[in-house]
Amino acid sequence: AVVSTQSGHYGRGEDEYCKHGTCCDDIMPDPEDYFRRTLQLYAEIASRLDAARITPSRNSRYTFKQVEKALTVTANYRCTWSGGKQFLLELAVCLDKTFALIDCPKESSIDCDKIKKFYLMPV
Repeated sequence: AVVSTQSGHYGRGEDEYCKHGTCCDDIMPDPEDYFRRTLQLYAEIASRLDAARITPSRNSRYTFKQVEKALTVTANYRCTWSGGKQFLLELAVCLDKTFALIDCPKESSIDCDKIKKFYLMPV
């Protein structure tokens, strides 16, 4: 989402903030702070996965346990299937009010078989 601060209009970013960011508006009322922190969290998660050698690849497959070991928390997932192969589409983590990763209170794995390995395709 592109945020334009010149006009005060956030376009699609405003929709995303209203949908996801308002749960933390008591500690981060500014959408710009929300998006800045979101990018920092993305980098932190990517760094943890990189350190565990979980990287996008057309050839490597991973387990959900590997991801959770790298993140040190349980997460939620959304997958898709093609040609009998499982592909991870979305990794969702849960945070507390200090933005620390926490175990997600309710497991939600949409279209994922957590027993089988998955591919993490390059974008």
